Formats: sequence, structure tokens, C-alpha cells
Amino acid sequence: MDEGLADQVVDPNSAEVEVTHAEDGAALSSNAMVPNAAYCTIDGHYTVTWTFKSYLGNVRYRWFHRTNYCRGGGKVRVKSHNDGVRDADFMIQVREVVSKAKSGGGTGQARAYMQRHLESCVIKYGCTASSYPWNRSFINANGTYRHEGSNK
Repeated sequence: MDEGLADQVVDPNSAEVEVTHAEDGAALSSNAMVPNAAYCTIDGHYTVTWTFKSYLGNVRYRWFHRTNYCRGGGKVRVKSHNDGVRDADFMIQVREVVSKAKSGGGTGQARAYMQRHLESCVIKYGCTASSYPWNRSFINANGTYRHEGSNK
């Protein structure tokens, strides 16, 4: 593969994942449209960031999925969740949200799912490849969490 082309194409096996998590015991609702449930004593957010690189190892983009939740009394609820793209080079085109869902509110585990369509473009050929990064976050009432996802 031509070196210039290799730096413009996303390597599908290059995924790196970073997780950030924070909680605030005050449980004050930061979103007036989604008030806290009576059982909520802790507000938190759980963010999973997927970094994708070119075949030469340079960052093409970072896609993140952030889940805002509240928990307490053995229950948890997803208040909201969103996604975004950071550090994208100018040849990455952010397209539509493919899927967005949340479930399990007021139970022992809440889930949030997000998938986005992105196009990878090459100067010489135009937009030649689509990727569909997705992430599913699992937030548990006991304060544990995990995620699964991919760029495929």
C-alpha cells in the first residue's frame, strides 16, 4: 500500500479503549428535564473512548460514548447518554446515529447503547470506507460497570 494512502485509511485492528468514570455523592440533577428518581443518592458518568489509527499508526479519530446515570438503594437508572468525535482528521466525515437505546431503569443494572456511522475519505479517491463504531455500557447499582463494543 502506498505510504500516503496507508496514513489516510483506518486500520480496523487499531482500536484502543480508554474508560473514565466519576461519581458525585450529592446526586443533584444537572438536567432539569430528567429529574432524579427518589432512590438516587449518587450521580455519575461513565465514558468509553475508542481511538482508531491509520495503518501507519497515526490517530484518525477518537469516538466516545458517555452515559450519565444515578444510583442508590440497590437501583440504577441511565439519565441520558450521547456520543461524539474528537481529534478527527479532516478526512473523517461524521454521519448519522445508527442506533441509540437505554434500558433497565430502576433495576439493579442499567444499559446504554450507541452506534454511529463514520466515513473515511481519501484525498485521491473520495469517501471509500464506512465504519460503524458501537458501545454498550452496563452500569450496576453496586457501583461496578463494564462495556463492550467494536468498530465493525
